[in-house]
Amino acid sequence: MLIAPWELVPAACRGTYRVAVTDPENIEMYRVPLRDRLPTIRIPLRAGDRDVSLSLQALIDAAYENGGYDDVDYRGEPEPPLWREDADWANELLLAAKRR
Repeated sequence: MLIAPWELVPAACRGTYRVAVTDPENIEMYRVPLRDRLPTIRIPLRAGDRDVSLSLQALIDAAYENGGYDDVDYRGEPEPPLWREDADWANELLLAAKRR
């Protein structure tokens, strides 16, 4: 969870969801729009080691496929609730996938 005053969040990262990566010298933020694929982010390693890239979308896809989440009942309301436009969009996806 990112706890930062809103005015310190770069305008390009303001939205419902974001990812923050920190190292001892800085913080890097990524905007995560609900309707887009998740970003690839920079992961800092030890001093002297090169940073690595981590595809959050590939990570979540693998967790979903390997973690037994394919039987989740999506008929209920999510917690916390989605904004109305996002809830309508998610409902359309679920209906198209016959999950609702």
